[in-house]
Amino acid sequence: MADRVYKVGEGWIEAGCWPWSRLGVWVALFALAAVGRAAATFVEVRSIPDTSAHVRIAVTLAGKPLRRAKVAIYPVILGQADPVRPRFVLRANDRGMVELRTLPAGYYHATAHPREDLKGNLYFRVALSDIGNPTMLTMELARVTTLADVISASEAKGDVERVGTFSGVVRDVSGASIPEVSIEVMRRGTMGQTFVARLKSGAAGEFRAKLNAGRYVAMFQAQGFMTRIVTFDIVPVMNTRDLDVVLGVGEQTE
Repeated sequence: MADRVYKVGEGWIEAGCWPWSRLGVWVALFALAAVGRAAATFVEVRSIPDTSAHVRIAVTLAGKPLRRAKVAIYPVILGQADPVRPRFVLRANDRGMVELRTLPAGYYHATAHPREDLKGNLYFRVALSDIGNPTMLTMELARVTTLADVISASEAKGDVERVGTFSGVVRDVSGASIPEVSIEVMRRGTMGQTFVARLKSGAAGEFRAKLNAGRYVAMFQAQGFMTRIVTFDIVPVMNTRDLDVVLGVGEQTE
């Protein structure tokens, strides 16, 4: 029997949850939105192939094999996140191929993340007990937006707040304060690599950190809200005024 070949293209599914059909995917998305799981990462999947217990996965980048990439394989249980530890961790050979010979029946999530800006995800279901005929799958890696990309884009916009101190309040779009917002402050021009302060907003959304004069970028993150990047300069001779940081509802930047 000839090998069955599938290539999973772009569609979507929540990482760690498994839809039984395209309708199930939409239902799952609305259900997740209702319970506020906006911080989840979504991965696109258009076809969910059935495989034999013998699986070969070709890891590719721009259609070409990616040698020596590390691939993690997680079992998938409906409604649960991926386990902390993968069931298997394999490294692709010089032809960009990994092989699993005797997988138990069930659903699986394969993922590769060889660089910060590259990631691939593949979902499949082992439904056939036949281990003599391998099923061929392809996992195409794609570029992902990194924190450095987001910070760089924010800096390039040129919208810079000039303040005497780093202090203010975090609110949602309705004006309500947001407590426990994670705030990280970095020096501008370092691609998010030089952190100078880490703090959380208080019970009334207030925040304050003592910073020297200079050029900075701050990242504000809270579950259920979009990540907000604020670029600012500390200029001690200026009159002190508070920053008013507004977070919109949505997904955090990964």
